[in-house]
Amino acid sequence: MSVSTQGAIAHFCSFPPLRKSCSGVDGKGTLTYCCSSAKGILLAKDFFHEAVKNALVKAGWTISHDPLSISFGGVDMAIDLGAEQLIAAEKGQEAIAVEIKSFLAQSSAISEFHTALGQFMNYRRALQQWDRERVLWLAVPLEAYANFFRLEFPHLMVQEN
Repeated sequence: MSVSTQGAIAHFCSFPPLRKSCSGVDGKGTLTYCCSSAKGILLAKDFFHEAVKNALVKAGWTISHDPLSISFGGVDMAIDLGAEQLIAAEKGQEAIAVEIKSFLAQSSAISEFHTALGQFMNYRRALQQWDRERVLWLAVPLEAYANFFRLEFPHLMVQEN
């Protein structure tokens, strides 16, 4: 399981295949997290949620909310994870919210992308009112990142939003 962050996107590898449990951080700050599971694809969403959560913990983040529930403009929302990491004392505290998308649905990648981007935009706007310091991340499978998010249109939309 590989998790890295680029801008507001965290991405992790596809399911399956998985390897025996291991973890580490390279010199560039990219977290590597591998797990083994025989649960199958029906539990993949739960697996991805736990994998992202475990990877964040191994990278030094403290999970503060699971899920992070917020209300804004009469609407209740639940972002998959809230996490906090202390950095230098003079910089205060860095806080993130992570929306995890598995891209496993039978619909097309562009349909999944529309849903993910719409949620991301809504959550970001709500967080601006609720907790301005918290940065929103979108976690997607590495396969979806490599095969879809790097295409010109999705890449442009992520950059703009």
